[in-house]
Amino acid sequence: TLLLHGVDTKVTVWDVSISGVPVNMTEVYPDEGDFKCTRLAQMRMAMPFGDLRATLSNRVEAETAATHVEGRPLPELVYAMFTPLPKPISNVNECYEVGLRVTLKDDVQVLE
Repeated sequence: TLLLHGVDTKVTVWDVSISGVPVNMTEVYPDEGDFKCTRLAQMRMAMPFGDLRATLSNRVEAETAATHVEGRPLPELVYAMFTPLPKPISNVNECYEVGLRVTLKDDVQVLE
């Protein structure tokens, strides 16, 4: 379980690999309720500069955490990975593998 918005929530954990990116990642999604497997609740990455963990709490805090802070530089990869899905992935619990292709064009992320 994971504490989300003050509630112990049952979650599903996914080990994620990105082709060509030598970083181990784990994504955690709620396994019950309205956002079952559709809203990323936590992401953990073993980065060369140390363990990076981001847990969703509320919109204001999440957006604040994604904002550049002087003196706290993060690799561009960290910022580029904040890509909200335009809609839930149908039957994601039944998938063996899910592939997403994200491209950056003129500083705008496009999800295909």
